[in-house]
Amino acid sequence: MEVELDDLAAREVPVMRQGKMLNSEKSDATRNQARLVAFCNVAMVTLDGTGARGNGSEKKWFLGMNEAGELRTNLPLSKDSLWVIEPQPPDTKRPTTSNCNPAYYPDLQLGLDNIDSFVKNGYLHVKRAVDNKLVQEALRAINYHLGQLKAKGGKPDPGPGFGLASQDVHVLDLLHQSSVWTLAHRLVGVGKVQTKSQAQCALRFPEPGSSMNRVDVGQMPWHVDGANVHKRSPFTFLLGICLSEQMQENVGNLCVYPGSHIRCYEALHAANEVDPGQPPRENVWQGRRPKMQTGPRQLLLQPGDAVFIHSKLAHTVAPNYSPNIRYQVYFRVFHVNHDPSKVTLWEEFEGVQSALEEMSVG
Repeated sequence: MEVELDDLAAREVPVMRQGKMLNSEKSDATRNQARLVAFCNVAMVTLDGTGARGNGSEKKWFLGMNEAGELRTNLPLSKDSLWVIEPQPPDTKRPTTSNCNPAYYPDLQLGLDNIDSFVKNGYLHVKRAVDNKLVQEALRAINYHLGQLKAKGGKPDPGPGFGLASQDVHVLDLLHQSSVWTLAHRLVGVGKVQTKSQAQCALRFPEPGSSMNRVDVGQMPWHVDGANVHKRSPFTFLLGICLSEQMQENVGNLCVYPGSHIRCYEALHAANEVDPGQPPRENVWQGRRPKMQTGPRQLLLQPGDAVFIHSKLAHTVAPNYSPNIRYQVYFRVFHVNHDPSKVTLWEEFEGVQSALEEMSVG
């Protein structure tokens, strides 16, 4: 399913009034207000002049929010406290890991139709999920590292991960500073999202040869991530972000088999029941590898589009017969309590489960 970011259902959230303390012990409504300033740290000064600057003390007092929109602070608070909030200048030594403060948009929601499509198809395509400025900065960073690789005598194909580019802050910002971070919480659950401190910079270079030698995508082998290395569920879902135009087929498109996540999960689960050990790499399916009834769907993407992919969805990549490099970045997203050996098809999708319950009641 394709969905426009602007079409995602919005929920009204009251704006926090300036000067009012946010108390983590208060109601969910209050915590929703807190999420408007989630991930921001501010220094505070009490109105009577004490604190960070009033009495000459060098102690810094901070108020901040975690991923769930809950208060975090380094001083005791009472319900009668009032505060002056002073934004702090940006850190010039910004971390290049997932510890940087991600952007969170509490009014950005996935509609029930989006959730239903994700459950049935195993993927969700959100158009223009990442601002063009973030896309351009990531492209610049990747090309810079690509140039450095060549200058140091590296191989022309940077391969999986792509070294320093995969940890560059501008590449990580595609996830942390865009709407996709919030949407990830809508699937996995608020405050339940965890990622590694690197991405996969997936570059597909143009194929050589003429059109006479082109390969049929339907004949290309598909895979489920982790299946060939004896990992039932190496992550909760895969997130792909497009950095180069792919509005026609056979330009290095991501190809998916809609609905295959259910059959692949059942086959891998059954294979594990037969041999709970670690079978040979080539026999991981124990003879249960599903036969796809239809060919793959080549996704037509534009820069800034995001694709959320269930970890059990069968997928592959089309050859690139264009004259340009295809740029894509992938993130592996985990539930905070991820257990590769025990996870079921939807166990770690708490947001999806809540939406399905809502649909059943409705």
